[in-house]
Amino acid sequence: MGTTSRPSVPATVLIVDDHEGVRLAEARSIASSPGLRVVGEAGSVQEALLAVAALQPDIVVLDVRLPDGDGIEVCRKLQVSDPDVWCIVVTAVDNDETRERAARAGARAVVGKRLHGPSLVDVIRDLRTGRRVVPPTT
Repeated sequence: MGTTSRPSVPATVLIVDDHEGVRLAEARSIASSPGLRVVGEAGSVQEALLAVAALQPDIVVLDVRLPDGDGIEVCRKLQVSDPDVWCIVVTAVDNDETRERAARAGARAVVGKRLHGPSLVDVIRDLRTGRRVVPPTT
């Protein structure tokens, strides 16, 4: 992904969550941030994989729990097919096990659904400046 070397070019974002309200809130937040553009939404693993192939986003925001699978596994598949796609995992269960699984799958960040720290947009900005938000696995 060329976003760190071309910060003036908006990064494109695909949002994957099975709850439409969550997708809409995330899309609104991301779309209101300069340098970011939401190109699509998906509510399942199958929709996510089709949308990534069709839209070729720079960043995919993935809920862990999807009706037909696991967002972390989607991240793993995306990293195999296109390691330039940045995955951000969003989870209601933000614990060491989830962070470890996400990091091993190639996620650039894990964000809790109940944010007590930086917002999703702040995390994306950190990533665009080169800061890795998920600690590397050992």
